[in-house]
Amino acid sequence: MQAFFLNLCLMPRCLSFLFIAVVLAACGPQNVGSQKKDEAKSEINYAKCIDIHEKKSGTIVNIHEPDANIHYQYFLGKNNQDCPKGATFIQVPIKGIIALSGTHIGMLSVLDEIDLVRGVPNSKYVYNTTLRKRLSQGKAKSLGTESGIPVESIIALHADVLMYSGGFGTGYPKEVQLHKLGTLCIPNFDWKESHPLGKAEWLLFFGYLTGKEKQAKAYLAQVKKRYLDLCLRAKKTNSRPRVFSGNLIGDIWFAPAGESFGGILLHDAGADYSGKKTKGTGSIERSLQEVISCEKNTAFWIDPGVTSLKDLMQRDKRYSYLSAVKNKKVFCYSHGMNRFWEMSVAEPDKVLSDFIRIFHPELGLKGRMYYYKQLP
Repeated sequence: MQAFFLNLCLMPRCLSFLFIAVVLAACGPQNVGSQKKDEAKSEINYAKCIDIHEKKSGTIVNIHEPDANIHYQYFLGKNNQDCPKGATFIQVPIKGIIALSGTHIGMLSVLDEIDLVRGVPNSKYVYNTTLRKRLSQGKAKSLGTESGIPVESIIALHADVLMYSGGFGTGYPKEVQLHKLGTLCIPNFDWKESHPLGKAEWLLFFGYLTGKEKQAKAYLAQVKKRYLDLCLRAKKTNSRPRVFSGNLIGDIWFAPAGESFGGILLHDAGADYSGKKTKGTGSIERSLQEVISCEKNTAFWIDPGVTSLKDLMQRDKRYSYLSAVKNKKVFCYSHGMNRFWEMSVAEPDKVLSDFIRIFHPELGLKGRMYYYKQLP
């Protein structure tokens, strides 16, 4: 597999771009990041909330929070001599990071940089075995609720960077104080990216932070090629089975909107997603009665949030009216939830592969599913 990464990276740049441009037409809704004319070396193709430009003296990283229209700029390099005015300098490679989201851990694991992790919010949600061992040995710390971590606990870890899931212009508590004391707080908006490959492109940021940008580029090239190849395979099939997604939380059924990460994945897998016409990149809300009525004859149910049909029926016996339940066509990642939330953002090709295996067994994809299982 490593040899495949290298071969893909050695492909002539013009052919790589041509390949991607042609295949894009075959895939679902796309959120390709904009690129300024005077910044021709952008490393980002899909993400909307981050842009990366490699220069001789260092790397410019622009992060954009879409809801609050706030921009952050960082200059990553060996020294700050060429740091643009208004940008925050980060000396790379960093020596330690506090990772406050599972996706951050997953991307660091792809780059073999788990040893850089000094702290996490809650150790019980960590999937990575190496990090779990480090936590048990006291080499990394479980810090508790993200917004309630004492400044003293953060400073004691001597981490260069604290990466948090940014949102709505609030910033991280006491980030100015933390920066003065040696820990830079950086918002991460991978969770706001709607295209699966856009989420995965945040891996490049971790690559530049850790000095593993070449490895990150090679890995992403392989992921993108496989994802786009799978798009083409799914497009060639004549059938598009009807699918619905989501589960009941309280009195509200939450499902991915048509333009969301989940909606795009289902489209690219060759499914006729029942929520495909809904707008937005977040969730749609329905009542259980609406779901039972509208999805009675739908062939597949994805992501019910349980591990067995027995558990499903214990929650509500009305699920027995659904064809997907009657025919045992219900699939979820609940058996490995921590693994899914930690790794799937960095491996959208594997999630897409699972979906194609579920919806289109006639395509004959080899191997087992990576994340999803059929509910027993």
